[in-house]
Amino acid sequence: MVGYMKKATIMDRNHSKKIPCDCEKDRDFIKPKVPNEPLVLLCGQGNDAQFTSTQDPDVTVGFVIVDTTCLCKPLVKIKFSSIVNLSGLAADPDALLNFSLFRTCEDGVAVPLNTWTYQASQISDNDVPLTFNTSFTFIFCDRLNCPKCCTYSVVASIDTLANASILVNDVQVQAIAQ
Repeated sequence: MVGYMKKATIMDRNHSKKIPCDCEKDRDFIKPKVPNEPLVLLCGQGNDAQFTSTQDPDVTVGFVIVDTTCLCKPLVKIKFSSIVNLSGLAADPDALLNFSLFRTCEDGVAVPLNTWTYQASQISDNDVPLTFNTSFTFIFCDRLNCPKCCTYSVVASIDTLANASILVNDVQVQAIAQ
């Protein structure tokens, strides 16, 4: 479904001036290239993860299964969100947590797509234990060569952890495919 606005302006290609937009005349500008192409929205599963040392194993904190067999040249947009809770156990807590996105399709091989890093350091220089809660999100677009069924999973791994523990919770993973 395509939305239209009565009045709008767009920037020219050089972003130097605004050009009025006649939505009836400029429909092709805002229409999807394949008007009947389905749009698939999928919600995944999330899991909590607790890290208390750098020896803790990696944890799959979320995944979503995306079936693009009904799409031509599928484009998949993955959105990941979570809350990272850092509890400082002493002065100068330090943490480096990696979130890696993998795609596993019908052939069963997990392909790494990207890694995002959460870092907290030098957030307190006193001896009072503290709790620091923050959201951590990322968005990733993936173009598939051919339609297939794939699982996108997010794995959290601890790289650095000193004077702190980390809890990852409220994990949500969504996918939109077209």
